[in-house]
Amino acid sequence: MRQPDTTEALAEAGLPADLPALAEAGDAEAPARWWTSLEDPVLDALIEESLAGSFTLRAALARLEEARADRAASRAEAWPELSAYARSSVGTDDPFVGTRRVPLEVGLSADWEVDLWGRVRAQTLAETARVEASRADLHAAALSLSAEVAGAAWALQASRERQALLASQLEANEGLQDLSEARFDRGQLGWAEVLQQQRLAEATRADLAAEAARGERLEHALAVLLGRLPQGEGAVFSELPALRPPPPLPATGLPLALLERRPDVQAAWLRVHAANADLAASIRDRFPSLRLGGSVSNAPDSLATALEGWVASLSASLVAPLFDGGGRRAAVRGSRAVLEQRVAEYGSAVLLAFQEVEDALTRERELAQRVASLEAQARLATESAEGLEARFLRGQASQLEVLQATTTAQALERQLVDARLEALTVRAGLHRALAGELDGLPGLDGTGGADPASSGETP
Repeated sequence: MRQPDTTEALAEAGLPADLPALAEAGDAEAPARWWTSLEDPVLDALIEESLAGSFTLRAALARLEEARADRAASRAEAWPELSAYARSSVGTDDPFVGTRRVPLEVGLSADWEVDLWGRVRAQTLAETARVEASRADLHAAALSLSAEVAGAAWALQASRERQALLASQLEANEGLQDLSEARFDRGQLGWAEVLQQQRLAEATRADLAAEAARGERLEHALAVLLGRLPQGEGAVFSELPALRPPPPLPATGLPLALLERRPDVQAAWLRVHAANADLAASIRDRFPSLRLGGSVSNAPDSLATALEGWVASLSASLVAPLFDGGGRRAAVRGSRAVLEQRVAEYGSAVLLAFQEVEDALTRERELAQRVASLEAQARLATESAEGLEARFLRGQASQLEVLQATTTAQALERQLVDARLEALTVRAGLHRALAGELDGLPGLDGTGGADPASSGETP
């Protein structure tokens, strides 16, 4: 199967071959296994486990094996069909003479459709393109799975960090509540202020319970992505990847190189090839077909003469369809419509690929500024809350001022965790949008799972 030509593909889809450059990013070269650039061994282990145990990838691999089987069946049509038979019969030679018994008749027969117009070859080309498309689908599924596992692991770590923050904030709020109640008992504070502090403590306690439940759901989701049961020991994760700042941005490269690298875009173009070959096969199915046949058999009168009297025959037939109710013509129209559909899907895949890269880079710039701003805001809010609390203890600030400052600081700390999580998730999406095929996927490497078509075999 020849490699798809990107310039030809763009022209077929009505897109310009002279594509504008992608938005500027970094200079770092991202490896095929993009997650290794984050240098987190815990994340490495989780993604490698998912690639080996995910049922989603097993299904994609099974679809690839199905496509290979369909290609093998299509190739088999190019070969003669050879059959052997053995039968015994009793017949009447003449009603006045009596019966004739054939104790055993054996023979061989062969039948072969000569591929005059290349219909069988076109079908084989279509199946080969579908094999390559299924292979690209497997790589695309693996890339999506790696990003999903990374996102789920980071989300679970963020949930645990939020739980730790909420537990610390609850402890601080309960301390302020006790202090407010003590000052109320001494007549230094009104009951309304005490109720406000109690409400803040209760709200923090409810947020902690909700976050704990959310963390459990994230554990279940991560376990399923890894191919584990979502209950029992399979959903227990003692170690998770840290929410560290992402490394320098990877280079986006040339637009044409991106299209040639992305497996989902390549799969879309390979399906255009398959549809084009299907159309050729449906057109050639309207032409006459030539079939050659041959047989050799014997019909002995008794077992003693079973090895005598062999008869050989050869036959040839040329069959041209004259009337089929418009079935073949309708099949051609349907194949042409499928081809137009596949071309449109390829064009959509190209635009989506560029959109994913551009959106991710836009989000990268936004989140970098947001994280920096939240870090500054959280630091200032914490200092302000601590200062007001100290003044409150000296009777120089109101309890309402302390309450508002504490609430603001605590909210900013949680927003900062969310922003760091989003920054890593967007980075994973950028890597997935830029990545090509993964090496070492199960079922593709080694002597048992290598795909002949991937090495350039021509059907």
